[in-house]
Amino acid sequence: MILRRALATALVPGAIGLALGLATVASALEPGDPARGEAIYQRGVTAEGGKIEAAFGDDGFLVEASVLPCASCHGRDGKGKPEGGVSPSNLTWPSLTDPRGGKTDTGRSHPAYDERSVVRAITMGSDPGGNALSTTMPRYHLSHRDAADLVAYLQHLEERRDPGISDDSLVLGTLRTPGSAQAAAVEAALRAFFDEINDRGGLYGRQIRFRSIDLPAGADEPALEASIRTELERDLPFALVAADMTWHEATLAGLFDALQLPVVGPFAVQPDLELPPNRQVFYFLGGIEDQARALVDFAAQELGADLGRLVIVRPETPAIGSTRQEATDAWVRTAVDQARLDRWAEVLTLTPNELPGPLAAGGSSRDALLVLTGGAALSRLLDRADRAGWHPSVLIPGVFAGAHVLAAPKGFDGRLILAFPVLPSDAQPARLEEIWQLAERHGLAQRHLAAQLSALAAAEVLVEGLSRAGRDLSREGLIEALEGLYEYDTRLLPPVTFNPNRRLGARGAHIVKANLESGDFEPTGKRVVPR
Repeated sequence: MILRRALATALVPGAIGLALGLATVASALEPGDPARGEAIYQRGVTAEGGKIEAAFGDDGFLVEASVLPCASCHGRDGKGKPEGGVSPSNLTWPSLTDPRGGKTDTGRSHPAYDERSVVRAITMGSDPGGNALSTTMPRYHLSHRDAADLVAYLQHLEERRDPGISDDSLVLGTLRTPGSAQAAAVEAALRAFFDEINDRGGLYGRQIRFRSIDLPAGADEPALEASIRTELERDLPFALVAADMTWHEATLAGLFDALQLPVVGPFAVQPDLELPPNRQVFYFLGGIEDQARALVDFAAQELGADLGRLVIVRPETPAIGSTRQEATDAWVRTAVDQARLDRWAEVLTLTPNELPGPLAAGGSSRDALLVLTGGAALSRLLDRADRAGWHPSVLIPGVFAGAHVLAAPKGFDGRLILAFPVLPSDAQPARLEEIWQLAERHGLAQRHLAAQLSALAAAEVLVEGLSRAGRDLSREGLIEALEGLYEYDTRLLPPVTFNPNRRLGARGAHIVKANLESGDFEPTGKRVVPR
């Protein structure tokens, strides 16, 4: 049976070279490099980033190992992560080489592993007793060197500790925009928060050492990524909190994934929420896409069944940089998708200079503009529409709101609708009192309160995750703890929920209307989670 299985494996496309390589492995295994082996185990690639293939399932379907790295099932710590009825083996070396041997998932016993039998299990799918491993275990196509490196990594896996942590300290960090008053206020609030934890004895006896990393000014995306990578690797934190990812979300999320660096509650206008999710980044609040969806959905509900036209107004010239161009395109696609769900009669995409034009002549109060720009462009658009006697509902994501909205022509009174992911009313009075006391004790600035509250909520969730992960702390343990949060209430922001497939804590947005008579923004009392 073993021979038939080996022959079947050899017939899998691309496996002939593997079988030849195993002859060498079977005779002797050269000393490997655990640093190179880490890339194979954690990410399913060689240390140089080269591809590794794996045969998966009964039919030996070939996939890239980066889709199914060892860590995805056995955990970054090698201890196994039971899921969906499958219980992956403990791959720490003391467990593998236990003289008492072990049992397969079908209950059959086998002798202890050694270096060669570990390689045989990984590449051919059989344990030291000749038992076939479950087909849920991929058969990885490894070169002689890669096999030796992976074994060397497994031999030291139990001893390895994630960066930024020791027996008595824990390094946490944030990213900030240098010279920004808001960034300075956020950093001061975070330092005060962690200082008080240290004064109480730290976390499981570990003192928190907090560091800030400056975002380079004026750098393009490759230069920004290289700069941040260099600065992070100089003293790599265990995790980041309330990091400023604004306008660099995709670039930084990719970097954090490569560094396996957890990030909790970053500031972002374009959260990177593609599936499968980036496991490292836990966003609290939706960005412009989420706000746009909420606005389109709210307007459809408010206007009722007889919907008119939805005009999506994109910037005349997208903001500088390919990332912002891509972001603008994503906003428009998202709004169009939501409009189709809500059955708007007609959906148009125009720029401010193309409006109001002929639209005003046939316009009605059942029309709506979703404006994805702000400032002077928005003010000019509203003035031109007012002169043309056209006053549709105007939907504005909160990031584009400002004093210019309240200076709009009076004909738009009650028709300017905004979306904000968070409002001051989300903060509970008792919790706010605690924040005021923290501010007094540490002389915190009274400005940029919303940003400070968001950062402190992020710090609180991070500490909750660290506490749940326990004294035997690892990044993987932190991620799993955060993935277990359900409707966790910081009493500062809407409650957040995360799970393995969800990295946006609180979906939706509060709907607010501009009262041009009083010169104020008035909440409607509705928080819309888009359909």
